[in-house]
Amino acid sequence: MGVLIGEDLTCEAGKVLGRPDKRAKTDVSLKGYKAALIAAKGNETATAKAHAKADGIIKSTYRVLLSRGRKGTFVWCQDKGLAQYLRSRLVLAKSKNNGSH
Repeated sequence: MGVLIGEDLTCEAGKVLGRPDKRAKTDVSLKGYKAALIAAKGNETATAKAHAKADGIIKSTYRVLLSRGRKGTFVWCQDKGLAQYLRSRLVLAKSKNNGSH
């Protein structure tokens, strides 16, 4: 199985971020996101809430995709920082698993 991670998931300064503005325009999972931003009209709390919801949806999508492979999953990341972050997490997980046996 393979997962292609596009521009909608990045890693900056060690933090994984969902980027709804980079999500495919045809994706209905973020339906209502732009309307929520418009309705927020500069209200920082409402804007942050809309961004957090979109961020959660994007991360959840990839979490599900990455957990589907039973015998392994090939992953390709558009964002090189995210690729490095995921690689470092795999090395950490591997070292923890090897130490517990």
